[in-house]
Amino acid sequence: MKKKEKKFEDIFGVTSKIDTYYCMISCPKWVQLLIGNGKDYQTFLSGLISVNFFEGIDGRTTITRMSRELGIKTQLISKWIKEMYQDILDLNFDKPELFQAEGIFHELHFKGFRGRVTLKLWLKAIPRLYEKVELFFLDAKIGSRVFWVKDVHHEIEDGEHTVSIMLDGGILNKYRTELLDRALFDGVLGFMDIYEGNEFEIDKQLKLFYKS
Repeated sequence: MKKKEKKFEDIFGVTSKIDTYYCMISCPKWVQLLIGNGKDYQTFLSGLISVNFFEGIDGRTTITRMSRELGIKTQLISKWIKEMYQDILDLNFDKPELFQAEGIFHELHFKGFRGRVTLKLWLKAIPRLYEKVELFFLDAKIGSRVFWVKDVHHEIEDGEHTVSIMLDGGILNKYRTELLDRALFDGVLGFMDIYEGNEFEIDKQLKLFYKS
């Protein structure tokens, strides 16, 4: 009998609401940007802020515990955690100036196991090629929290300087990176094959074509 191939979701799973919550509150200043936006979760948000996002309590926070402490139904909490998390991402896209901090403006293009996300952030230093960047916040969205710098691009237009960084999730494998460059040069893969393709399928193609 032919072995059934595992689906993508079977391998990486789907992030639970409570894990999404922990990713979200890893950046509490971003969460507080949602104050006063007119969404239904404002009471829940105010409650979280009043208890400092349950920091310092004994044991792991659960949705049931939040429900009991804040007097809000668990179904609403689960729904609002998901909405709040996505609203932060949308806000960063629509109004990146709200995220401004000390440093240089960057467009950060993250690629993880579950997809891609672009964030516009100010960093104190420009990440260099192959350096590691950790951002736990993104784990709920794209299944990766550790990334390595794949490419650094500087654009100067009308006196404005923009730094665009391409980052891949997971552990850097320089041999694989060199093999991808060779595949592009040899015409085995195209740029869009690599940019949009599934990593496992790409690896299959590389092993098949370059096997000794």
